[in-house]
Amino acid sequence: MMMRISLFNHAARNFPRSPIGTRSTLRNLLLLSLFVVVGCTTFLSDHQSDVPFEDLRSGKARRVERTLISNEVSCIAADSRNVWIATAAGVSRWDGERGKWFYYTKEDGLANDAVNAVAVDGQWVWFATDEGVSRYDLQTNAFKTFRSFDGLASDQVSSIAVDGNYIWFGTSNGLNRYDKTIDSWAVRTRRDGLISKKITTIAVEAEYVWVGMGKEKERREDRWSESKRDAGGVSRYHRATDSWNNYTKSDGLVDNEISTITVAEDSVWFGTQNAGISQYNKVDQTFIKTFTKTDLLKSNMITSIHADGFQIWFGTANAGVHRFIKPVNTWIHYTKNDGLASNHVTWITVQGDDVWFGSKEDGVSRFNKVSGEWMIYEQADFLADNDIRDLARDTDGNLWMATVAGISIYRSQAHSWEVISREDGLTTPYIMSMHVERSEIPTSGMNGQ
Repeated sequence: MMMRISLFNHAARNFPRSPIGTRSTLRNLLLLSLFVVVGCTTFLSDHQSDVPFEDLRSGKARRVERTLISNEVSCIAADSRNVWIATAAGVSRWDGERGKWFYYTKEDGLANDAVNAVAVDGQWVWFATDEGVSRYDLQTNAFKTFRSFDGLASDQVSSIAVDGNYIWFGTSNGLNRYDKTIDSWAVRTRRDGLISKKITTIAVEAEYVWVGMGKEKERREDRWSESKRDAGGVSRYHRATDSWNNYTKSDGLVDNEISTITVAEDSVWFGTQNAGISQYNKVDQTFIKTFTKTDLLKSNMITSIHADGFQIWFGTANAGVHRFIKPVNTWIHYTKNDGLASNHVTWITVQGDDVWFGSKEDGVSRFNKVSGEWMIYEQADFLADNDIRDLARDTDGNLWMATVAGISIYRSQAHSWEVISREDGLTTPYIMSMHVERSEIPTSGMNGQ
C-alpha cells in the first residue's frame, strides 16, 4: 500500500501542487479518541444546502436546505434578525443579517440538548428543558442556567412567555414568574388559585396572563389515576387585582387538556390535545365558538396556534396546518403535498412575510405569504462521512476530522462547519490521518493517491 501526503493551507484555503514527501515537526497536535468522535457528531453541519430534490411521495420538486441540528423540532422563536429553532439535539439559529447558521448544545452551556421551548427577550434568549432553564446573552455569547434550587418550581419546564419585566415559565409542578429587575423568582400553585400544577402553555396580554393545563396523574394505591381536581383546564391571572379565574369544559372549553393558547386582537384561542379549538371573546368574556372535525378542521389534535394580524394559523398533529383569514371568513388547508415538511406540525411562528413551521420528525418548513413559496430545512449530514479515521485541533480551536470521503472542519468560534473534498484540491477523499502545523494541515491518503 502506497501513501501520499497532501498539505492544506487553511489560510489560503488551498492545496499546493508540489508533493510533500516528509512530515515536518508537529505543533499543537491533539488526537481524540473514537469516544469523543461519537460525542461530537450532533454538532455537525452539511456544507451543501438549498438543494432541490424530487419528493417521491408527492412527486413534486421541493427546495431543501440541510442545516438543522435535528429534525425533531419542539419550538421556534423569531425576532427581526434571528430565528431560533429548539430541537431534541440542541438549538439551531438562523442569523438573517449574516446569512449564517449557528448551533448550541449542552457543551456550549445549554442545560440540556433536548429543548422544549424558546423565547426571545431583547438581548436574552430563554430555553426551557427538563433540566432547568438556560438564558443566552446575545451580547456576551454566554449561557446561564437556572434550576429548582434557584427558584424554579420544577426542573421540568415546558413553556415560556415574555411579559415585559417578567418571564413566565410553565413547569410540571406549577407556574414561575421571574422578575428581571430584582432577579427574583415567584411560584404559583393550586394554593394560589391555579386549577392544576401541570402547565402546558402560557400566553400574555396587557391585562391578563392565560395559563393552559394538562391532566395530572397521581399514584394512588399502586396505580395511576385521575381525579376531577387533576383534570386540567385554563387559569387566567388578572394583573390589576392579583387574582385568578379558572375555566374548564363546564365553562365552555371544548376540552380540559390544553396544548396551546394564543391571544389575538379580539379573541383568545385555545387548542386542545384531542378535541379541537375554542374561541373566547375578550369583550364579552365568554366562549363563543368551537371548531372540530365535524366543522372545518381536518384534525382535532391541535399542537400550535399563532395570531398573525387578521389571520390565525393552526397546527395539527396529523393533518398539517389550517389558516383562518378573518376578514373574508376563509379557511385554507396546507399539507405535505402543498410544501410542508410534515403533517405533524409542532410549532408555528411568524417573522415578517415568512411563516415557520416546526415538525415532529421532519425538520422545519418556511412559507412566504407574498410569493407562496416553500422552503424546507432538514437535519444536516454534517460529516463528509461517518467513518472518521483521525482528528486534530488547530491553534484557533478548530476541530479537523479525517474521513473516508474528505475532511470536515468544525470552527468552534463561529459554531459553523465546512467540508473539504477532492473538488477543493485533495489528491484523494480517503483521508487516514491529519496533523496540525501553524496554518497548514498535512493529510495522508492511501492507495497511491
